[in-house]
Amino acid sequence: MPRTEPAAPARRPSRRRFLQLAGAALGSMAPLLSACQPALPYVVEIHDEEGYRPGSVTVPRGSTVRWKNVGVAPHSATDDPSKAHTPTDAALPPGAAPWDSGPLYAGQAWSVVLETPGRYTYFSTLDEGLTGTVTVTG
Repeated sequence: MPRTEPAAPARRPSRRRFLQLAGAALGSMAPLLSACQPALPYVVEIHDEEGYRPGSVTVPRGSTVRWKNVGVAPHSATDDPSKAHTPTDAALPPGAAPWDSGPLYAGQAWSVVLETPGRYTYFSTLDEGLTGTVTVTG
């Protein structure tokens, strides 16, 4: 009768190999996990002296843009040509709806989701001459 050898015990992977496998598994899941996360808003700060910072921002279609008044005086973020004293202060891409934050007092913020690609020129109804732009790609 043939003699059988006992099976060798299963070898545990080394810690290094385990971490390599875990890293690879998590790395392959990153696109799926990021698709589940809501996109963070692009933030434009409104300063009393410097105005909108950044003054121009480019975002992909469907992005949330958030304006936050970090100054003391009230300001707004408005892209409604009917409310502009100077016609060049407001411009919307064809088919885009106008928007207006209303007055934003110190520390207040307001957001809008921009779906229509193109260039938006916006202004503050409370501080004539204060303008900024958002370009939506896609």
